[in-house]
Amino acid sequence: MDADIEKDGLIHVATNEAQLHRLTHHVDQLRNEGWGKEDLFLLTPSELDDRVRVSGARGAFWTPHCARIHPAKFTVGLAEAVERLGVTIYEDTTAQRLSPGSVTTTRGTVRARYVVQALEGYTDSLSGQRRKLMPMNSSMIVTEPLPASVWSDIGWPGAELVGDMGHSSPTVNAPRTAGSHSADAEFPTTSRRPSTRPGPRPARQWDS
Repeated sequence: MDADIEKDGLIHVATNEAQLHRLTHHVDQLRNEGWGKEDLFLLTPSELDDRVRVSGARGAFWTPHCARIHPAKFTVGLAEAVERLGVTIYEDTTAQRLSPGSVTTTRGTVRARYVVQALEGYTDSLSGQRRKLMPMNSSMIVTEPLPASVWSDIGWPGAELVGDMGHSSPTVNAPRTAGSHSADAEFPTTSRRPSTRPGPRPARQWDS
């Protein structure tokens, strides 16, 4: 599937004392859930600078268990993959109500043994579902490909996703090529995943 997938992990940065406390607590929680030495790395401000320069950083952690993708390419690729397996995709059909084993839509009622509710913030538009999930905003800033001088100032030679430890943490990425302007990320949870490499690569050894 051609989805501009790049797996260089995720960095979360603390930019004040409250965030640093939250970061330390989160790392301890992940350790208690089974994340090992190869799954999670604490970074000092100087170690963070080797990956990306964040103004006012007090500390950070990095995990390899995250990849960025181009969401539109991923969606199209996933649709094509399941259609090759014989799955029929029905579009332009609005769900109106969920019931055990059925979904009432504008084109009739669909019945199945299992119903997967994957609507995120749109859940609140369904009858009886308004208070189940709280919709949050998701924003992206798109620019023309940046010149090498800007990348030198930012100091971001890898493809890590970067976020902070605020209560509503933004995560950003910076694709370098035309046609790869948007991306999505998978966040670390308390479910351990196998490590992909023994430790973080020094930024100076990375290919630009």
